[in-house]
Amino acid sequence: MAWADFPAMTDATDILRRSMERGRLGHAYILNGVDLGALEAFGLNLAKVLNCMEPPLEGHDCCDE
Repeated sequence: MAWADFPAMTDATDILRRSMERGRLGHAYILNGVDLGALEAFGLNLAKVLNCMEPPLEGHDCCDE
């Protein structure tokens, strides 16, 4: 799964990408919205990205491993 899979959440993905590029993630994030399924998928994607064993050389997507 990639950040591009969340077109309605571009602001949130941009904030997280910039934070990861700087190596300065916050200790917590609040995911707020109406579509709980999309929020859950977004949170799971963030967890995958942060725990990825073999991250891609470019970008901040997960390797799905």
